[in-house]
Amino acid sequence: ILDKNRISRYALLDQLTEWGIRGQSFGSFDLGLNSLKIEESANDPFQVVFLNSELESLELVEFIESLNHRSLETKPVLVLLSQFQEAEKINFGEFNLWVLVLKKPFREIKLKEILDKIENRLPSEKVKESEFIALNKQENRPFNELKVLVVEDNFVNQKVAKGFLESLGCNVDLANHGLDAVNKSQSGIYDIAFMDCQMPVMSGYEATKKIKEDWPNLPIIAMTAHAMEGDRRKCLENGMNDYISKPISLNVLKDIIQKWVNPSKIHKTSFFEEGSDIENHVLEDLRTYKMEGKPDLATQLIEIYRAETPKAISRIKKSIESKEPEELKSIAHTLRSSSAQLGAMKLSNIFASFEDLVEESKWTDAENLFIELEEEFMLVNKYFDSFLTKESPNSKDLV
Repeated sequence: ILDKNRISRYALLDQLTEWGIRGQSFGSFDLGLNSLKIEESANDPFQVVFLNSELESLELVEFIESLNHRSLETKPVLVLLSQFQEAEKINFGEFNLWVLVLKKPFREIKLKEILDKIENRLPSEKVKESEFIALNKQENRPFNELKVLVVEDNFVNQKVAKGFLESLGCNVDLANHGLDAVNKSQSGIYDIAFMDCQMPVMSGYEATKKIKEDWPNLPIIAMTAHAMEGDRRKCLENGMNDYISKPISLNVLKDIIQKWVNPSKIHKTSFFEEGSDIENHVLEDLRTYKMEGKPDLATQLIEIYRAETPKAISRIKKSIESKEPEELKSIAHTLRSSSAQLGAMKLSNIFASFEDLVEESKWTDAENLFIELEEEFMLVNKYFDSFLTKESPNSKDLV
């Protein structure tokens, strides 16, 4: 999947993965071409390429030409992703390629129709199932078929929680805010829900109250970036059953599910204490989880974090200069959570401090804190570099 829109390409990849289709997604032609060459050299070439037709025209033509030069056996089907009907009129007659068009935003039924056309044409072979794994051991998936709702507005945190829960065998649905969670809970199918507290549209506190009106026995577990007693009390007062702090870990999720879904296994839940500058175990845990044909989860999340955070930090600087409290609070809250999820606890605490300073209108202190932010972000990036160059001994692909 080649699409510069990160959300769009991950949505498509998640849908394909759910149907047992192996895939990778990239935001640039260079990365896509490199992966095509690697897979071909490994005798496992991509059979289909989903390509955003709104990408720069010169790059688009060069990429298609590179596909056209491949042998017939390794030449993939090209599916153009486009918001415009005109994409269907693009002339590819000079290229010996099979080209289909999928209009964005795609509907599930249309995507299935495209895949059915391709399946009927491609050589018959058994499709390998892709799934999130924990060392590829079935015994590490103790909650098969458990239905879980994760309510979280942060994309990085969504991916982490979904990956961990699916590695335990859970069937996971995602809600982007409290109102989305209220609507999805109407089905009454969930065994447990994990709820972020501060979200747009509707907070986790308000969503919990509404959900509990219809489903009083549904365990709702709060997720927040700070494990303070006041936060825990507020969660319980608003109807939440329990509380875990970010960054979440596999063992904490496993314990909390056992506690609330299986009452016979009730035991005290462990909470994270405020950590050191970098909590090494967080990324090591994430590195354990890998999908076949894709980088491990830690590598994926670091890539997303590095792509998005510098732009957000620039917005923080502008918000401080123009004294825009709501903008600053919103950005800092999002980055606080994402940083904690990757183990960068000092950086997370700096973002939390911005929220506090804005409440008290301490703009001079915010300016001084921004200098510390830039220094700490540079140190975190150095740590990421070191982490990514270190080989993981535990991560395995499905075979």
